[in-house]
Amino acid sequence: MDRATLNQDLFHAAEAGHLVKVRNYLAEGADINSRHGWYDGTPLHAATRGGFINIVELLLERADNDPNKEDKCVGETPLYAAASSGYISIVKLLLERIDIDPNKENKDNSTPLHAAARNGFIKIVKLLLERADIDPNKQSENDGTPLYASVRGGFINIVKLFLERADIELNKEKKDGKTPFDLAADQENLKMVELLFERSIIDPTKSGNTILHIAAANELSSIVQLLLQNTNTDPNKGNK
Repeated sequence: MDRATLNQDLFHAAEAGHLVKVRNYLAEGADINSRHGWYDGTPLHAATRGGFINIVELLLERADNDPNKEDKCVGETPLYAAASSGYISIVKLLLERIDIDPNKENKDNSTPLHAAARNGFIKIVKLLLERADIDPNKQSENDGTPLYASVRGGFINIVKLFLERADIELNKEKKDGKTPFDLAADQENLKMVELLFERSIIDPTKSGNTILHIAAANELSSIVQLLLQNTNTDPNKGNK
Protein backbone atom coordinates (compact mmCIF):
# COMPACT_ATOMS: atom_id res chain seq x y z
CA MET A 1 0.00 0.00 0.00
CA ASP A 2 1.43 3.41 -0.93
CA ARG A 3 1.94 6.06 1.76
CA ALA A 4 -0.81 8.40 0.56
CA THR A 5 -3.42 5.63 0.64
CA LEU A 6 -2.20 4.50 4.06
CA ASN A 7 -2.54 8.03 5.43
CA GLN A 8 -6.04 8.35 4.03
CA ASP A 9 -7.06 4.99 5.45
CA LEU A 10 -5.83 6.07 8.88
CA PHE A 11 -7.99 9.18 8.72
CA HIS A 12 -11.10 7.27 7.67
CA ALA A 13 -10.55 4.63 10.36
CA ALA A 14 -10.33 7.37 13.00
CA GLU A 15 -13.41 9.04 11.53
CA ALA A 16 -15.38 5.78 11.72
CA GLY A 17 -14.22 4.86 15.22
CA HIS A 18 -12.26 1.72 14.24
CA LEU A 19 -9.67 1.48 17.00
CA VAL A 20 -7.97 -1.72 15.77
CA LYS A 21 -7.59 -0.36 12.25
CA VAL A 22 -6.14 2.91 13.57
CA ARG A 23 -3.60 0.98 15.62
CA ASN A 24 -2.67 -1.18 12.63
CA TYR A 25 -2.28 1.73 10.21
CA LEU A 26 -0.07 3.54 12.69
CA ALA A 27 2.07 0.41 13.05
CA GLU A 28 2.42 0.33 9.26
CA GLY A 29 3.84 3.86 9.31
CA ALA A 30 0.88 6.10 8.47
CA ASP A 31 1.48 9.81 9.05
CA ILE A 32 -0.41 10.74 12.21
CA ASN A 33 -0.50 14.43 11.25
CA SER A 34 -1.63 14.13 7.62
CA ARG A 35 -4.78 16.06 6.69
CA HIS A 36 -7.83 14.66 4.91
CA GLY A 37 -11.62 14.97 4.71
CA TRP A 38 -13.79 17.85 3.56
CA TYR A 39 -12.37 20.06 6.32
CA ASP A 40 -8.76 18.95 5.81
CA GLY A 41 -8.19 17.71 9.35
CA THR A 42 -5.91 15.18 11.02
CA PRO A 43 -6.88 11.76 12.39
CA LEU A 44 -7.05 13.45 15.81
CA HIS A 45 -9.60 15.91 14.44
CA ALA A 46 -11.62 13.03 13.01
CA ALA A 47 -11.64 11.03 16.24
CA THR A 48 -12.46 14.13 18.28
CA ARG A 49 -15.34 15.17 16.04
CA GLY A 50 -16.76 11.66 16.30
CA GLY A 51 -16.39 11.57 20.07
CA PHE A 52 -14.22 8.43 19.91
CA ILE A 53 -12.34 8.86 23.16
CA ASN A 54 -10.46 5.54 22.91
CA ILE A 55 -8.97 6.57 19.57
CA VAL A 56 -8.17 10.06 20.86
CA GLU A 57 -6.36 8.45 23.79
CA LEU A 58 -4.38 6.19 21.46
CA LEU A 59 -3.38 9.05 19.17
CA LEU A 60 -2.34 11.27 22.08
CA GLU A 61 0.03 8.58 23.34
CA ARG A 62 2.19 9.31 20.33
CA ALA A 63 4.81 12.01 20.93
CA ASP A 64 4.82 12.86 17.21
CA ASN A 65 1.14 13.79 17.24
CA ASP A 66 0.66 17.56 17.04
CA PRO A 67 -2.43 18.34 19.17
CA ASN A 68 -2.43 22.00 18.09
CA LYS A 69 -2.63 21.40 14.35
CA GLU A 70 -5.52 23.28 12.74
CA ASP A 71 -7.77 21.96 10.03
CA LYS A 72 -7.42 23.91 6.80
CA CYS A 73 -11.12 24.70 6.44
CA VAL A 74 -11.83 26.96 9.44
CA GLY A 75 -8.60 26.63 11.42
CA GLU A 76 -10.00 24.59 14.31
CA THR A 77 -7.76 22.57 16.60
CA PRO A 78 -8.92 19.26 18.07
CA LEU A 79 -9.39 21.06 21.41
CA TYR A 80 -11.66 23.60 19.74
CA ALA A 81 -13.67 20.80 18.13
CA ALA A 82 -14.05 18.99 21.45
CA ALA A 83 -15.03 22.17 23.31
CA SER A 84 -17.54 23.08 20.61
CA SER A 85 -19.18 19.65 20.72
CA GLY A 86 -19.28 19.35 24.51
CA TYR A 87 -16.97 16.33 24.70
CA ILE A 88 -15.64 17.02 28.18
CA SER A 89 -13.72 13.74 28.53
CA ILE A 90 -11.84 14.48 25.32
CA VAL A 91 -11.20 18.05 26.45
CA LYS A 92 -9.66 16.66 29.66
CA LEU A 93 -7.41 14.31 27.67
CA LEU A 94 -6.21 17.07 25.38
CA LEU A 95 -5.50 19.42 28.28
CA GLU A 96 -3.22 16.78 29.80
CA ARG A 97 -0.78 17.26 26.94
CA ILE A 98 1.99 19.60 28.09
CA ASP A 99 2.28 21.01 24.57
CA ILE A 100 -1.40 21.91 24.24
CA ASP A 101 -2.23 25.54 23.47
CA PRO A 102 -5.66 26.31 24.97
CA ASN A 103 -5.70 29.80 23.43
CA LYS A 104 -5.12 28.76 19.82
CA GLU A 105 -7.50 30.68 17.57
CA ASN A 106 -9.39 29.56 14.51
CA LYS A 107 -9.79 31.73 11.40
CA ASP A 108 -12.49 33.75 13.16
CA ASN A 109 -10.08 34.35 16.08
CA SER A 110 -12.31 32.21 18.30
CA THR A 111 -10.69 30.04 20.98
CA PRO A 112 -11.89 26.82 22.63
CA LEU A 113 -13.17 29.01 25.47
CA HIS A 114 -15.34 30.93 23.01
CA ALA A 115 -16.69 27.63 21.67
CA ALA A 116 -17.61 26.29 25.10
CA ALA A 117 -19.10 29.59 26.29
CA ARG A 118 -21.10 30.10 23.10
CA ASN A 119 -22.66 26.65 23.35
CA GLY A 120 -23.36 26.69 27.08
CA PHE A 121 -20.94 23.94 28.12
CA ILE A 122 -20.30 25.15 31.65
CA LYS A 123 -18.14 22.21 32.76
CA ILE A 124 -15.77 22.78 29.86
CA VAL A 125 -15.69 26.51 30.58
CA LYS A 126 -14.71 25.67 34.18
CA LEU A 127 -11.94 23.34 33.02
CA LEU A 128 -10.47 25.93 30.70
CA LEU A 129 -10.69 28.74 33.26
CA GLU A 130 -8.76 26.61 35.75
CA ARG A 131 -5.67 26.84 33.56
CA ALA A 132 -3.12 29.49 34.47
CA ASP A 133 -2.32 30.09 30.80
CA ILE A 134 -5.88 30.75 29.65
CA ASP A 135 -6.73 34.16 28.20
CA PRO A 136 -10.40 34.86 29.02
CA ASN A 137 -10.49 38.18 27.16
CA LYS A 138 -9.55 37.18 23.62
CA GLN A 139 -11.68 38.86 21.00
CA SER A 140 -13.15 36.99 18.04
CA GLU A 141 -14.80 38.35 14.90
CA ASN A 142 -18.29 36.98 15.59
CA ASP A 143 -18.36 36.25 19.32
CA GLY A 144 -16.53 39.20 20.85
CA THR A 145 -15.08 37.92 24.13
CA PRO A 146 -16.09 34.59 25.69
CA LEU A 147 -18.06 36.64 28.23
CA TYR A 148 -19.92 38.39 25.42
CA ALA A 149 -20.69 35.03 23.80
CA SER A 150 -22.13 33.65 27.04
CA VAL A 151 -24.25 36.77 27.59
CA ARG A 152 -25.61 36.45 24.04
CA GLY A 153 -26.55 32.84 24.73
CA GLY A 154 -28.26 33.76 27.99
CA PHE A 155 -26.03 31.39 29.97
CA ILE A 156 -26.18 33.19 33.29
CA ASN A 157 -24.21 30.57 35.26
CA ILE A 158 -21.36 30.77 32.77
CA VAL A 159 -21.43 34.56 33.00
CA LYS A 160 -21.12 34.19 36.79
CA LEU A 161 -17.98 32.09 36.30
CA PHE A 162 -16.37 34.80 34.21
CA LEU A 163 -17.34 37.51 36.67
CA GLU A 164 -15.58 35.64 39.49
CA ARG A 165 -12.26 36.41 37.79
CA ALA A 166 -10.40 39.60 38.62
CA ASP A 167 -8.88 39.74 35.13
CA ILE A 168 -12.16 39.83 33.20
CA GLU A 169 -12.52 42.96 31.06
CA LEU A 170 -16.20 43.59 31.63
CA ASN A 171 -16.39 46.66 29.40
CA LYS A 172 -14.44 45.25 26.47
CA GLU A 173 -16.25 46.19 23.30
CA LYS A 174 -17.05 44.07 20.29
CA LYS A 175 -16.18 45.57 16.90
CA ASP A 176 -19.62 47.16 16.73
CA GLY A 177 -18.86 49.03 19.96
CA LYS A 178 -21.18 46.98 22.16
CA THR A 179 -20.16 45.63 25.56
CA PRO A 180 -21.66 42.56 27.26
CA PHE A 181 -23.83 44.95 29.28
CA ASP A 182 -25.09 46.66 26.12
CA LEU A 183 -26.03 43.27 24.73
CA ALA A 184 -27.89 42.24 27.89
CA ALA A 185 -29.82 45.52 27.80
CA ASP A 186 -30.66 45.04 24.10
CA GLN A 187 -31.98 41.58 24.90
CA GLU A 188 -34.02 43.00 27.79
CA ASN A 189 -32.48 40.33 29.99
CA LEU A 190 -33.02 41.94 33.38
CA LYS A 191 -31.34 39.16 35.38
CA MET A 192 -28.24 39.45 33.20
CA VAL A 193 -28.25 43.25 33.49
CA GLU A 194 -28.47 42.99 37.28
CA LEU A 195 -25.65 40.47 37.41
CA LEU A 196 -23.32 42.57 35.27
CA PHE A 197 -24.20 45.74 37.16
CA GLU A 198 -23.22 44.12 40.46
CA ARG A 199 -19.69 43.59 39.18
CA SER A 200 -18.59 47.01 38.00
CA ILE A 201 -19.31 50.54 36.89
CA ILE A 202 -20.51 50.28 33.31
CA ASP A 203 -18.91 52.62 30.78
CA PRO A 204 -20.92 54.67 28.27
CA THR A 205 -21.05 53.28 24.77
CA LYS A 206 -18.80 54.61 21.99
CA SER A 207 -21.63 56.73 20.64
CA GLY A 208 -21.64 58.74 23.85
CA ASN A 209 -25.06 57.44 24.85
CA THR A 210 -25.13 55.79 28.23
CA ILE A 211 -27.03 52.58 28.88
CA LEU A 212 -29.68 54.72 30.58
CA HIS A 213 -30.15 56.74 27.37
CA ILE A 214 -30.49 53.57 25.31
CA ALA A 215 -32.85 51.88 27.75
CA ALA A 216 -35.06 54.97 27.97
CA ALA A 217 -35.12 55.46 24.19
CA ASN A 218 -36.21 51.87 23.71
CA GLU A 219 -38.82 52.02 26.48
CA LEU A 220 -37.10 49.32 28.51
CA SER A 221 -38.76 50.43 31.72
CA SER A 222 -37.53 47.59 33.93
CA ILE A 223 -33.92 48.30 32.99
CA VAL A 224 -34.39 52.06 33.39
CA GLN A 225 -35.75 51.44 36.89
CA LEU A 226 -32.82 49.19 37.74
CA LEU A 227 -30.29 51.73 36.48
CA LEU A 228 -31.87 54.56 38.43
CA GLN A 229 -31.72 52.48 41.61
CA ASN A 230 -27.98 51.99 41.17
CA THR A 231 -25.72 54.59 42.78
CA ASN A 232 -23.27 54.36 39.87
CA THR A 233 -25.85 55.79 37.45
CA ASP A 234 -25.85 59.53 36.79
CA PRO A 235 -29.33 60.38 35.44
CA ASN A 236 -28.13 63.91 34.52
CA LYS A 237 -25.29 62.80 32.27
CA GLY A 238 -25.83 64.11 28.76
CA ASN A 239 -25.27 62.24 25.55
CA LYS A 240 -23.20 63.45 22.61
